[in-house]
Amino acid sequence: MRHFRKRPLEVFQCALERWIVLIMPLIIRRSLRTGLGGVYVRGCWESFPYAAVIALNHHSWWDGYLLWLIRLKISRHVGGLMDPDQLGRFRFFRKLGMIDARKVRKVLKRLQKGQSMFIFPEGELRKPGRVKHVFKGATYLSSKARVPLVPIACRVVLRGGERPEAFLNIGIPRDLENHNGTELIDDLNLLLDEVDSAIGVADPQEIPEGFVTWIRGRRPANERNAWVERFWRF
Repeated sequence: MRHFRKRPLEVFQCALERWIVLIMPLIIRRSLRTGLGGVYVRGCWESFPYAAVIALNHHSWWDGYLLWLIRLKISRHVGGLMDPDQLGRFRFFRKLGMIDARKVRKVLKRLQKGQSMFIFPEGELRKPGRVKHVFKGATYLSSKARVPLVPIACRVVLRGGERPEAFLNIGIPRDLENHNGTELIDDLNLLLDEVDSAIGVADPQEIPEGFVTWIRGRRPANERNAWVERFWRF
């Protein structure tokens, strides 16, 4: 049997992908800590289903990084569906569990083996607001693989600090029975409304009631420079 050696460029690309996979968690965590004022969550994330289709609204540049954080916090091997063009340009995402969104059978196989999968049912980045339309992929995969569907609302807003804050609201897992796209839209909008309501009545410099801190971002300038005020008072 003839053995074909990889070309130098292929060897370099493989090594680079492995290196990126190793440092990506550090890059993401640092970006969340320095780019956001904090990440806060509410919902039953500690009793997350072992395998599920996880459906999030997609209204922010930060959503991809927040997926990684959810994956870390629920302590699950979670993959996700990704645009084939982007997956082709950034091949290292395959090693992070991402799958070409067109390969439905492969996604179903992973779900049936007990791996959860992220999906943005809106299909692409939308402007902040309410969810108006979702594709049927999330509900189809949940029904076909016979796993729960978990809606998660994500809202990134600028309040009383110098950096935006991310709020995640994890919904109750939906059984695969009697669930359709319209109900998923309703679920996501209800979760978003809960976030907006909590933010609306909270002190803009305090964590809204019912949320816990997952990541505390860099302290705002007024806190970092508080020593100047104390110095002048002295």
